[in-house]
Amino acid sequence: MNDGLDAAHAGYIACAVGRAARANPDAKAICFVRGDNGRGSTTLPENIPPVDEWETFRFSGTRIRNVTTYNVHDMRERIAHGTDEERSIIGPED
Repeated sequence: MNDGLDAAHAGYIACAVGRAARANPDAKAICFVRGDNGRGSTTLPENIPPVDEWETFRFSGTRIRNVTTYNVHDMRERIAHGTDEERSIIGPED
């Protein structure tokens, strides 16, 4: 994650998105939502209201400050490709 975040925050977000992706194996994207309280949580894109509703909508008890959407479909494909590539080098038994 190269979003200008320090390692601790980037790691927190990466773990949260990873957990949400594992819990939603068919999801193509996972959103990380940060609220006015500074905290963040994950959800599926269909749970995010239109931006013009952010002032009145409450997500995890707070207004939405920003939403970052991660393409987990692409991440899964990259991991699968890398795994297949390594398997072709070292063999399936290792």
